[in-house]
Amino acid sequence: MEDLRVCFLGDSLTFGQGDATGQSWPSRVLAAALAAGHNLTVYNLGVRRDTAAQIARRAKAETDARFGYGDRKAVVFSFGANDLLLERPLEETLEAFDALLEWSLAEGYAAFALPPPTLVDGAPRTKAMTDAFGEISARLHVPFLDTRSAGVDWTLWWAEARAGDGLHPGAGAYASMAAAFVAWPAWQAWLKGEA
Repeated sequence: MEDLRVCFLGDSLTFGQGDATGQSWPSRVLAAALAAGHNLTVYNLGVRRDTAAQIARRAKAETDARFGYGDRKAVVFSFGANDLLLERPLEETLEAFDALLEWSLAEGYAAFALPPPTLVDGAPRTKAMTDAFGEISARLHVPFLDTRSAGVDWTLWWAEARAGDGLHPGAGAYASMAAAFVAWPAWQAWLKGEA
């Protein structure tokens, strides 16, 4: 059986901050893959308060330490909330995003990308970042899960976030994100060795 390894690079929303069960959406993706019979190892490399530029600086060292073995390797990029929260220039975020995708492809890793959390009221800066992430991903032929239309329950996400610290949701929302990711045809094709 193939030894599959995946690094999820991101921020506190990748890490699963706010989930009282101690899980995250990447851990739920792992559970689904194991239940389906895949030999998958998942590394959750979410770091609280990290921006795109910070993630870009640590990506190579983080993955090198974990990808010494394995038959097929992938990197999932999921960030942007801190760039928005800290009002980083969009150009800086996009430059880091582009560099990360280029780097992962040059390393021979499969790459997958997601945007920052979708705001129910459609904030313009979030929309601009999401649209730009999608355009960069398309140019580099990297699968992009546009979570605005992927079945994530954003009403639940923000209701849970408001009940907590205002940004981080709870277990239900992370489960919804994981379910959308697991159902994504691009992810399923990679798991099955079809991509």
